[in-house]
Amino acid sequence: MNKDLISTIENILVDISAKKTTATKVSDLSIMKSDILYELYVSLLVSEAVRRIKEVSDLHWVNTSSGEINIRKGPGVIYSNKNFSYLSFKYNKKKSYEIHLDVKYEGKTILHELDISILSEANASNYRNTKQNPKKDNLILGIECKQYSANLGIALGRQFVGLIDDMQKNSTFFAFTSNNYSKSIDEYYSLPNRPVLFGNLTADSSVTFTKIEEEFISYSKKQLEKKLKYLSLKS
Repeated sequence: MNKDLISTIENILVDISAKKTTATKVSDLSIMKSDILYELYVSLLVSEAVRRIKEVSDLHWVNTSSGEINIRKGPGVIYSNKNFSYLSFKYNKKKSYEIHLDVKYEGKTILHELDISILSEANASNYRNTKQNPKKDNLILGIECKQYSANLGIALGRQFVGLIDDMQKNSTFFAFTSNNYSKSIDEYYSLPNRPVLFGNLTADSSVTFTKIEEEFISYSKKQLEKKLKYLSLKS
């Protein structure tokens, strides 16, 4: 599984780099834990969705060293002094946004770690400068990633719904992704105001995207197009 994840990550990095970004290598990729590899893999699928939006430009990595990307190995704060890498892009050649891994956000009641998140560069810079955690109202996308060898329990699905309830706002897109499928979670998420489940989202080392990867990319693109357009008209 890790071999396929690494191969797919490397393929996507090279593909994105050829289209604009500069860095193509991830520090310590071969020794990363499976859950971190999976988060990186899904975040790169998100970056592909972003890249396909016609109004998006200048997709590139920030905080790289000698062409290497420094990925977080666990939950942390956006204002960390370790200069973790993240992706940045522009919408309509004006407002910039950032794609992050494992950043903590302030909900209505407690702090939450989001495996993958998007927020505006202006908000992110403000939180870095003031050494604060991003607020729930600044979240544009939030994705949970579960790399499991065992079956997914319904408790995992409920936990994510609890997080969403504490973070919810109208312009946020939430999704639950996993290498496995859970019928119980799928049925639970079929109710109104629940996140979408993308089960069996796995890497197979192919140089082209699989059917389920394309479905996730297309859905993410559609949702982000709506959110970014809404924010553009609002500003």
